[in-house]
Amino acid sequence: MSRIRPSDLKKDNGAIQFSQAQKEVAEIIEGRKLVGHAVHNDLQVLYLSHPKKQIRDTQKCKWFKQI
Repeated sequence: MSRIRPSDLKKDNGAIQFSQAQKEVAEIIEGRKLVGHAVHNDLQVLYLSHPKKQIRDTQKCKWFKQI
């Protein structure tokens, strides 16, 4: 569950435009390994893609599930 409220997304509260956030995230992850849980959901929401070989998703790691 997200703790983001609609008021957090208003420009007068300091929120940036979606396109700016999308661009900044794309720049940050370019050429890097992306590590997280269910990373595909985050990428989908941002309309971004990332090379599968560069993603380490704890939701899909068999060895991580065994721990």
